[in-house]
Amino acid sequence: YVNLWRQVLPSDSRYRDLLETMLEQHLLPKLVRILNNSFEDCIQGDGYDKLVNWATEIMSYFKDKGFKSLNEAITDRAIVPKLKSYVSSWGNTRKRGRASHSNSGEKSLDVAIHPWLPFMRKRIRENLHRDVRRKLEKAISGIWKCYGKAPSNISVSERLSDLVSPWKDVFSKQTLDKLIENSIIPGMEDVISSLLIINPRNQDDKPFRIVIESIDLIGNDRCSFLLEAYFFPRWLSVLKKWLTSVEDVTQPEQWFSAWRTQFPRKLLDNSKMVRNHFDVALTWISSRREHKSLNGAVPDESTYQAVVESLSQEEETAQHEPSKSKEKEALVHRFSDYRHSRRVFKDLVEAIAESMGVLFMRHERMKTVNGNLLYVLNGKEVYFHESESVLCARQTEKNAWLPIELQTLLSFE
Repeated sequence: YVNLWRQVLPSDSRYRDLLETMLEQHLLPKLVRILNNSFEDCIQGDGYDKLVNWATEIMSYFKDKGFKSLNEAITDRAIVPKLKSYVSSWGNTRKRGRASHSNSGEKSLDVAIHPWLPFMRKRIRENLHRDVRRKLEKAISGIWKCYGKAPSNISVSERLSDLVSPWKDVFSKQTLDKLIENSIIPGMEDVISSLLIINPRNQDDKPFRIVIESIDLIGNDRCSFLLEAYFFPRWLSVLKKWLTSVEDVTQPEQWFSAWRTQFPRKLLDNSKMVRNHFDVALTWISSRREHKSLNGAVPDESTYQAVVESLSQEEETAQHEPSKSKEKEALVHRFSDYRHSRRVFKDLVEAIAESMGVLFMRHERMKTVNGNLLYVLNGKEVYFHESESVLCARQTEKNAWLPIELQTLLSFE
């Protein structure tokens, strides 16, 4: 149709404009109508690839011929509104699962959106990225809520990768970091801090494996931070107690080697912190092999099994002491309330920053100050003070971390 009119009309620019006007008046409405009428049925079934190929072939032709306005009209009147509607409804009625969702007929967001990127990347970024990020955050939240409640053939790390990895080259670094910092890292912290069991007799390393298997997604620095905060303190404590409870270090050494082989090569090569912890463990093993004490600890004659049994007896004794149990329960509730209040304030700061279009995210190097995680707010490094509702920022002229008003940070230039 287009080529026919191009042959009839002279190549003069005036006639080119005339041809574009004719296409806009007569062909464009039909194309938009076809896309609008077919989109929903195709995206829920098997015809989506055909629809995408047909539409992008037409748009490629318009792009090659310089008919920019036609592609913009197709984008704004058909594709973007339909994609926006699909993103809005995505995940509302399905069970959380693998990102392909082939059994439910619902396509993952990347499958639905990515084929259109060569023709409307800017429009998609302006109209869809925020909605897509929120849907991904909701899906990730669902993964954490369902963790451990039902058996699954798909690991948590695979689910996270299926959801987020397709967007690594589409989202800006700022958007991707925000998604990882606000949705993935907190979930990993909760799981590994509360569910990781390091016990040679009753090992549950699934929380550990979630972190290790997600290293390509979250990066070396974040992986190292999680291990430094939640894995190595427990692991070294168990190893030290075991070593000081036995004369023969063969089993502890085998246990050490089995754990070390689970660490990816690139993490061992790039994380000095991880290497340092393993060096400490090797030093302990070597010292015990030579029947030396560990940092002044005196080895006793009990076996590790006896140690575990003694711990079990202590737990049973605690269960028969209601007053102590109540005190412990009260402490747990106080900690939970404290943690919740800090999370609420952080969420409030994040919401305000987002509404103002201001960057708020964890420091990309996962730094800490006085044991508090470091964040970046409007280009300035800050952390949440223990008093929960106070932000601290570095005062350059005083070379100190001091409380600062949120309003001051948000207006910081």
